[in-house]
Amino acid sequence: MAYKYKILTVFICGILLLFFLNGCARTAPRINQLKPGSVILAFGDSLTSGVGAGIDESYPAIQRNQYHGKHDKTYPVRLYG
Repeated sequence: MAYKYKILTVFICGILLLFFLNGCARTAPRINQLKPGSVILAFGDSLTSGVGAGIDESYPAIQRNQYHGKHDKTYPVRLYG
């Protein structure tokens, strides 16, 4: 009976290892180029809007700066929520 549990444990560990290794093999998703006139939307609350943070430290500002750093065009970022 104990032998069955050892085999089952090894099998389950092997399956879990395959899932973990499969997740590590994927690359990060690419950010596609936005069409001209597109707007970046951020939905959230006061944490998203950056209450108590500087103007360039809010979530929408960080997203805008990260996107604009990779592309030549500028897109407005709007906060809704």
